[in-house]
Amino acid sequence: YQAPAGEDFAFEQAYQGQYQLHYPLASQDRQRLEKLRPVLQRCAQEQGMDWLNLAALAFKESALDPSVKSGGKATGLLQITPSAAQRVGVDNIHNVDGNVLAGAKYLAMIKRKYFSSPKVNERERMAFVMAAYNLGPERVEAMRAEAKRRGLNPNQWFFQVERIAMEQVGMGVVSYVNSVNKYYLAFDHERDSLEGPAAKSRLPKIVSKNNR
Repeated sequence: YQAPAGEDFAFEQAYQGQYQLHYPLASQDRQRLEKLRPVLQRCAQEQGMDWLNLAALAFKESALDPSVKSGGKATGLLQITPSAAQRVGVDNIHNVDGNVLAGAKYLAMIKRKYFSSPKVNERERMAFVMAAYNLGPERVEAMRAEAKRRGLNPNQWFFQVERIAMEQVGMGVVSYVNSVNKYYLAFDHERDSLEGPAAKSRLPKIVSKNNR
């Protein structure tokens, strides 16, 4: 697949200047994260994931505020919907423990069911998982199929499947995935101070992409 010059230019222009993000480790945000750390760590460990992935997602979805409610049905720290929670057997998403458990289980289900192929590296895998959390996994799978049809790499989100996403739904999900990734990297950089004397996670991490 060779994108037309105009399409490449439009993509690059849309991609630049998108990510002037709220710094996630300001004093008040750090205090919120410290308060939430036990439940984030517990649920992440149960699902075999890095707790900072949950922390980054929670920062994107609710700025670490469990009381946030969206205009739709999504609610709580991870802004999960009742239907998504029910897919993984969680009924109560209106308290922090249930909300984080549902979000963690849903992320783990997405990863296991849709993006477990060894052809997808860990960096791309977490990008796909976050895109699927935002859009729904079936929709992202359809985008991968379209990418393959057009000669793009269906196993690579960055600069490949995300092109299809931008065409079909706009820059929202592209910005979403990049934001969660950058929040994760900010947290990971401060992992020692955030975890303190607690045992350090040895689970896979999101690997940085080139800053664009």
